[in-house]
Amino acid sequence: NGASPVPGWSNDFRWQGYIPFDEWPKSFNPKKGFIVTANNKVADANYKYFISNDWAPSARAERIDELIQARISKKVPISITDIASMQADQVDLSAKKLITILSAAQIDGALEKRAQSLLLNWQGEMAAKSNAASLFNAWTRHIRVHLFEDELSGYWREQALHTILDAMVGGTTNDDILKALTERSLDWCDDVRTSKKESCNDVLALSLTDAVQELLKLDGPDIDAWCWECVHRTQYQHTPFSDVKLL
Repeated sequence: NGASPVPGWSNDFRWQGYIPFDEWPKSFNPKKGFIVTANNKVADANYKYFISNDWAPSARAERIDELIQARISKKVPISITDIASMQADQVDLSAKKLITILSAAQIDGALEKRAQSLLLNWQGEMAAKSNAASLFNAWTRHIRVHLFEDELSGYWREQALHTILDAMVGGTTNDDILKALTERSLDWCDDVRTSKKESCNDVLALSLTDAVQELLKLDGPDIDAWCWECVHRTQYQHTPFSDVKLL
């Protein structure tokens, strides 16, 4: 299935053939009246053929479905304007799944508790002026580091490997974080570098402290004035001068 290297000289791992057309995943004129796809998995767990391991998280498709259902429930026709607003929608349902865990974590420190309270009534909307969105994204970025970086680390001299592993850590989704925090059999919360026994609550607390300190530096001391657009930036590198450390 392409998940790991296999002996290329063996016939055991070659393609077996094609999926019969009648057995392709399909949906035709469903009762709800529409079909949604957003690169998410289109076949359920019982589907007998392997298609891919590389699916987008389901949150985008779920949100599109939610927005369409909302219009249908009001018996309002869906217009081009509605479709445009769906394209620009800012609500991340995968964030909403994590909010319950993050807002319930046992946190010490007045600043950390104040920051955590931003998530209590937040609905996962990544609005430009949202201080909760700013905190959520900073917090989950540091959670990724505390959860996965110790397991996915290479030798300090292998820069190319470091780059790949850093990309793997940064590319983990909110669903991956949720799974790592809730499925105890995975045991991602231990720090394998120090052999220190950490709980998942320890990871959340340490990550929140790192996130708060980062936002205090980047976005100022007033937590109420933090905003997502203030820290969410895309920086384009210059070739080659961005790689010249002296400059």
